[in-house]
Amino acid sequence: MTLAAPGSSIYSTVDAGTTTPYADSFGYFSGTSEAAPHVAGVAALMLQAKSTLKTDDFNWKLAASARSFPVT
Repeated sequence: MTLAAPGSSIYSTVDAGTTTPYADSFGYFSGTSEAAPHVAGVAALMLQAKSTLKTDDFNWKLAASARSFPVT
């Protein structure tokens, strides 16, 4: 199963400290570190709704609910 999630220019929280926590801030980030939480969040919601969901059913439901990327 192949999935993709938004991972480009995601507005997110960030700690403004360079070596130790300092203050909360916000910024735009890109990459798999921004895309993975979208899929993980959907997975968590699916398991919350039906905790007995089996792996095959989970994969099928996730893939079946995905939409194609618009090609530009």
